[in-house]
Amino acid sequence: MDNCCQIDFFSFTLQSGKTIPFLPLLYQSFGPKINTAPVVLINHALTGNSNVTGENGWWNKLVGYNQVIDLNAFTELLSMCQVMDMLRVF
Repeated sequence: MDNCCQIDFFSFTLQSGKTIPFLPLLYQSFGPKINTAPVVLINHALTGNSNVTGENGWWNKLVGYNQVIDLNAFTELLSMCQVMDMLRVF
C-alpha cells in the first residue's frame, strides 16, 4: 500500500461501553498535502482496503483527478482499521 500512514488510539471506547485497548488506524491520503485543500474523509467496509483511487483503485470513476471528488481541489483521506485488533473486544 503506497502512502500509508498510521495513527494509534489507546483505550478507544465504543458506544456500547466496551473498550478497545489498542486500535491502530491505517490511512492513505490522495491529492494535495493536508492543510492545503478541503479534506474528504471516506470510511468503508472493514473487509476492504484503502486503495480508493490509482492503479488498483476501487472508486476510480468517483475519486481522482477531474472526477466527482476531484483531487485537484480536495485532499482525500481513506481509513482502514486493523480488523483483528477491533474484533478482540467482541
